[in-house]
Amino acid sequence: MFLIDKAGDTSSGFALSPYYRFYFGAKPVAGFFMEGFSMFQSATINKSYYNSGYYDNNGNHVSSYYANKDKKVTAFALGIGLGGK
Repeated sequence: MFLIDKAGDTSSGFALSPYYRFYFGAKPVAGFFMEGFSMFQSATINKSYYNSGYYDNNGNHVSSYYANKDKKVTAFALGIGLGGK
């Protein structure tokens, strides 16, 4: 899975989510099941910040600006699931 964010916050990323499902029953791939899964995600997020500026000792507004900052985000998860098919 690749991430595409139309709002422009996520510039690039990917996620992997492998799982293994074990069925309990007479028929193949039917009946009650239990599964284990994991997920690894990595993304680069680009955020825009507005700095309202600085003021000098007399209270006069000196400057304000927009700044962009990239942040690398990584996540990992493990889980189990139960269900029926």
